[in-house]
Amino acid sequence: MKTQASRRGSIQLRTTLLGLAFALPLLLGPLSNQAQEIACAQTISGTINSPGQTNTYTFVANAGESVTLLALGQSMSAVADVYGPTGSRIGGSTNMFTGPINLASTGTYAIRVRADNSESTGTYGISLTFLTGRCGTQLIWGLPTTNTVSSLAEVDSYTFRGNAGEAVTITTASTNFTAAAFVAGPNGAIIANWVNGVTTLDLASTGTYTVGVYSYYFAGTGTYSLALSYTRLVPASYRLGIGATNGAAALSIWGQIGRSTTLRYATSLATPIQWLTLTNFSLPWSPYRFVDWASANSAPRFYQTVQ
Repeated sequence: MKTQASRRGSIQLRTTLLGLAFALPLLLGPLSNQAQEIACAQTISGTINSPGQTNTYTFVANAGESVTLLALGQSMSAVADVYGPTGSRIGGSTNMFTGPINLASTGTYAIRVRADNSESTGTYGISLTFLTGRCGTQLIWGLPTTNTVSSLAEVDSYTFRGNAGEAVTITTASTNFTAAAFVAGPNGAIIANWVNGVTTLDLASTGTYTVGVYSYYFAGTGTYSLALSYTRLVPASYRLGIGATNGAAALSIWGQIGRSTTLRYATSLATPIQWLTLTNFSLPWSPYRFVDWASANSAPRFYQTVQ
């Protein structure tokens, strides 16, 4: 009896292995003929037209960056697997976020999307979010932004610059759907997530922070607003950046909004420096952009702000 049971077990095991050998190609399916590139903060809609089909997407990234991917299927459960430049799988998910994926190498990464079984077909959406500040609409303190989630699996990306020791509040409000959001620190780690409301953060690091906004419920769409406020500033919060537009100096001013600000300039830094007042104003938002059009036809100018 023991011998027969052992042989039967061997036959069952062999049959199972053979079944897996046949099923595995079906689950992986035929790869799409040509990979499609997906960009930072892009949402793409696709279709699994035949059982076992796999669609491939690629993106280029640098070592040290971090990403997350959201994949959702309309009439199926969408599986998204992420592969590194060497072809090894480094992360994935089924009908949800992958969570942060830290990228160890510079090169081309692949995303393969399929149904979670060898029979299902249907449409899906995928979004690629870089959590380390590569892209996104800049959030400006004092200027709330309004946007719309209109696609399956859409994640809208935003960024803001923060300094260690600062504190911020981020507010989301939506109509016709429930907006959810997350914040990633400069190293790509998720440090907050919430649904339709306010989150308060003490910033531990200096760098670029990433905010992602998406629908909390499956396939939700609608309009939302997003607002950033700094509730605690540090000396590094007050700064001045300079660029150019049409030959004139374009200044970016960071500081306490609503505070009286003087913008001054000098044509030489030889002592004693002769600072001249360019304008006085109450800082309406931060960063605030001011163009010194008179600088286009003048000697080189140096600038400072006093708040």
